[in-house]
Amino acid sequence: MSDVSRSFTSSQCVTPAQKKMIRLTRKSKILTFIANNNWASTRNLFKLLDVNDYSYTLKLANELVEDGKLVITKVVANGKQNNVYTLTEWGAFVIGAEYKRYQVRFSYQNFIHNETVQYLQIIAIKKGFEWINEQSIIATKSYKSLPDGLLVVVPNKHLISIEYQRNRLNLQTFKSKIAKCLADIINKKFRSVLYVCSDNINAELMQRAFDSIKFIKTKTDADIEFSDGYRAKFKGINLHEFGDYIATLPTKQEV
Repeated sequence: MSDVSRSFTSSQCVTPAQKKMIRLTRKSKILTFIANNNWASTRNLFKLLDVNDYSYTLKLANELVEDGKLVITKVVANGKQNNVYTLTEWGAFVIGAEYKRYQVRFSYQNFIHNETVQYLQIIAIKKGFEWINEQSIIATKSYKSLPDGLLVVVPNKHLISIEYQRNRLNLQTFKSKIAKCLADIINKKFRSVLYVCSDNINAELMQRAFDSIKFIKTKTDADIEFSDGYRAKFKGINLHEFGDYIATLPTKQEV
């Protein structure tokens, strides 16, 4: 089945009118995702649309650029040039979104981190989860730990803080982060923290880091024990395990 007809079964005939509607729907999906996240790379748009042909995604995005609905910026990372798309005022108007001017300013490391966090978001969306992104978290001004994202888990609508980790942390920096996460857990901002690991750190090393912490300092510089009960609130998995892991979590309220 061709990429433009994946929404239909093999027994259905895709007419020119249907193909046009599919393209319009996918373009709207691209614009909406970017409106909610400020930007997106071609790679992540390809994953979002879940089509067979990467060039098809590139063509749709570039048509939106030609129509004045998106702006393209070139970002170099891993020695390769990456297309990053942002919304124009006209693009926001077309989908009825609030226009927020966003200027792409990525360092090499920042781009890799943020693009992967968006990828985690796309995986979560595809598996039926609601995802609260970082800019929405920052806008609330109510989180001490500032997660990379929040995964909404039903049936009781509890939140899991998602932290993407690519590098080993200095122990004191790590303990400071854990303390902020615990403060958010105690204040019922979210229930637990999931560290998603790749590159220079993996789940095994992350668990060792958790196990090495015996005490953490509070805001008032007091030491509190990092008990087994607290430690159980933290989990580390590898990046490639994320989809399978969240697939074990409930996405719908049972009747």
